[in-house]
Amino acid sequence: RYGGREELGYYTLGLSVYLFVYALARSVVWTPYTKHSPELTGAELAGFTGSCTAHLGVFSVASTAVVGLTAAAAGLAGNTAIAWTLLAAVPMMAAMLLREHVRRLCMAQMDFVGVLAFDSVVSLAQVSLIVSLAVSRRIDAASAFLAIALTVVLPAAWIAMNRRDFAFAPSRFRGDWL
Repeated sequence: RYGGREELGYYTLGLSVYLFVYALARSVVWTPYTKHSPELTGAELAGFTGSCTAHLGVFSVASTAVVGLTAAAAGLAGNTAIAWTLLAAVPMMAAMLLREHVRRLCMAQMDFVGVLAFDSVVSLAQVSLIVSLAVSRRIDAASAFLAIALTVVLPAAWIAMNRRDFAFAPSRFRGDWL
């Protein structure tokens, strides 16, 4: 509303790109994790969780690189507004994929209270940042995406606090992917 119709269109473009990437991540990372993790315990679960986290990392780097290259192509074609929006969407996508990863890990372990607490904190941070941009009349699609990206510290902190639940064994990554 504060940014106008054009900015809403740019925001919708960036959000649509994220939702497409999210759907792919859901299919290739989180659905297999949700299916197989309840069968595992202890070190096997920690290893599988580490592998799936590594898979998400690779997927996130690849998908954000494609969006970044698309932004560069838009910029070279002279559409700087779309280029800037897509470029700002890159860190937002990485942050939101990490947020969703934490949510999916908790849900697979039936930790619904943990999901609610985590979502409440992250949502409050994101809404607070976006409202502060709107109140200061500095909101546009790119600044909204960057504000969301700033909250990446919250899922990263969750992973750091729960690092005992992750075992990163590169020898497992390929086998767990297939």
